[in-house]
Amino acid sequence: MEIIEGEAKGGMPNRLYKYRPLNGEQGERVVKTIIDSQIYLSSPSAFNDIFDCRPVFSCSGTDEEFVRLYVQLCRDRNRTEPIEELLIEAWAAIGTLRDPRNRKTSVEIQRGMATRLQKSGVYSMSEKRDDLLMWAHYANNHSGVCLEFDGRSELMRVALRVIYSDHRPVINRLANEVTQTMMEKALLTKSSHWSYEREWRLIHVADGFGFVDYDPAALTGVIFGAEIRPTDEELIRDAVIRSRSRGVKFYRATADDDHFKVNVKEL
Repeated sequence: MEIIEGEAKGGMPNRLYKYRPLNGEQGERVVKTIIDSQIYLSSPSAFNDIFDCRPVFSCSGTDEEFVRLYVQLCRDRNRTEPIEELLIEAWAAIGTLRDPRNRKTSVEIQRGMATRLQKSGVYSMSEKRDDLLMWAHYANNHSGVCLEFDGRSELMRVALRVIYSDHRPVINRLANEVTQTMMEKALLTKSSHWSYEREWRLIHVADGFGFVDYDPAALTGVIFGAEIRPTDEELIRDAVIRSRSRGVKFYRATADDDHFKVNVKEL
């Protein structure tokens, strides 16, 4: 799979955390992550945020900007006609259904782009291991686990920080934006409502969602939720002990006696 890479803004954390439930298929994936050293990149269509990876696509601009994009797309598709012929063709397309500024055409482009983005694969992690809402939302009300990864490992160090904004990102195909900027808008921008997650993402665009191998040494710890069932804890411990030649630390999350917070201590 092709991984989108970029410079981590603000510096890569030493550790990244993945909150997971242990029920059903999700629990099976946790065991697979431990035993087979594989992580599962999800399609954005499975996300709980209806705006995630769904930017607004715009096609507003001048005739000259449209002509420039038209010729660029022709070259990207390996068309070899002389530039003069492509320019004539581009100017003739203005005002027709081939012009993305046409309302009907722009709606179709919006739908097509959204469909393509849903075929990407995303693995979301957090800088935090002790967030109440993360444990509640992503680890089945504290009954799951939180996997700890080395942020400097080969795979994790290409993770990208999510950008939080009060405004939905807009991608204008006629604005000649660079690929990195469009990628950040499309796959890395979320509503500021989610900023508490302090999220980082691995993103695959070529083959999309599915399982990806990682270096077993990248998994450095497992945190048991405050409400984990003893049988589930035993299952995870056994999976770690049977499959790991190097030590993986065990931690336990507990409810603080005096404050609204979770404490994490090594076992």
